[in-house]
Amino acid sequence: MKPSTPKRTQYPAGILIAYGPDNTRATKLVATIIKSANPQGENILHRWLISEGEIRNDPSIAAEIADFFKRHGVKGTTTYDRIIGCPHEEGIEYPMGRTCPRCPFWANIDRFTHEPIKPPVPTRTPEQILADLSVVRDSQPLEALESADAHRAALVEPLLQAIERGIANPSGLSEGEGMLFGYATYLLAKWREPRAYSHFIRWLSLPGEGAFDLGGDTVTEDGDRLLASVFDGDFEPIKSLILNRAEGFIENGFVSLKNLARVEAGPRGKWIEQQRERYPPIADVAEATGWWQCFQCDSGDKADRLAELAGKMTKPDPVKSATPYIAPPKTGRNDPCPCGSGKKYKKCCGA
Repeated sequence: MKPSTPKRTQYPAGILIAYGPDNTRATKLVATIIKSANPQGENILHRWLISEGEIRNDPSIAAEIADFFKRHGVKGTTTYDRIIGCPHEEGIEYPMGRTCPRCPFWANIDRFTHEPIKPPVPTRTPEQILADLSVVRDSQPLEALESADAHRAALVEPLLQAIERGIANPSGLSEGEGMLFGYATYLLAKWREPRAYSHFIRWLSLPGEGAFDLGGDTVTEDGDRLLASVFDGDFEPIKSLILNRAEGFIENGFVSLKNLARVEAGPRGKWIEQQRERYPPIADVAEATGWWQCFQCDSGDKADRLAELAGKMTKPDPVKSATPYIAPPKTGRNDPCPCGSGKKYKKCCGA
């Protein structure tokens, strides 16, 4: 017998998903209408919630869902055969990336398989991890990063101390201490460690170039994600940081008055939803730090590019040239790198 050919999805298509405090009782249903095959297209979403009982057994809600799909001309629906996690919304009803305090069942439970999530078996000790993260290298210390989660309790304090040392001496850290500072920020963000919140605020509030001396482009590339991940509920430090124009964190090339006008004109909450999807919480430190310049090329390649760049900017021999020397214009942090790599200067030879 030949296998049957799956039917081609017809649009608009409907999806119905159930959520609940555990995997036996649903208290929330979410119906989504996918208008087209375009992944960037806008979808229509509606939620139904109850506080007690089983929502999937409520005939009036079932009728409302059927009418919702019918009104929007849905040509086919897909329904998951199980509850897919907690009914409370991450980033709205509890902090991004953390466990819902009202639904402890889902802590360390895979919401699709309903199986316990097994912690990784560490292959490095806490001392070895800290040593590995304090070495400048051209490849990521994957073994140390994979082992870190299992030693979280032992590592939080040393990582907080590494950040303290950086804040105390932003321009004088050794290269190894600088690497440890960088990894500390991402690991504490992954672990949603609220004790790191005040440390991050102090780091990003350092005067002059202090924040960049410590974190480099992490400040502008991931500073918002890092802060959001360790947020302890107090908005005032973030407000003060945003309103401090002396920090210069908002660059005109990224945020303009036109951008702000578009946000204000759009549906309320739409921009936040888009930003949440585009900049998710830190979940994998190796993936989140993969853009670091030291991992983009080996030292020989970078040295060759720097030598080539230096050759282009060498002052002409005054004996052979009657034309006065004019210094080349300074390359901005967000300008294309003069070496021709195609990257921004701050992520290449200016790293």
